[in-house]
Amino acid sequence: MNNLNTLLPKLATIFPLLGITLNVALHVIRTGSLVSFNWQWTLVGLLFSAYFGIFRKDLSKNNQNYK
Repeated sequence: MNNLNTLLPKLATIFPLLGITLNVALHVIRTGSLVSFNWQWTLVGLLFSAYFGIFRKDLSKNNQNYK
């Protein structure tokens, strides 16, 4: 179970970054520019990804249920 506790926050960091990168790349391929890109959801995804990346630690620490 300890492995899953560290894996989930890492995946929660990696998947939004991959999704954002793919979204920006597809937009540039389709339109040829970043000028008309809708940046709101990209910023929301980056904020969530940064949050999980900064606090990416073992979820079992200081948790009485896992002892």
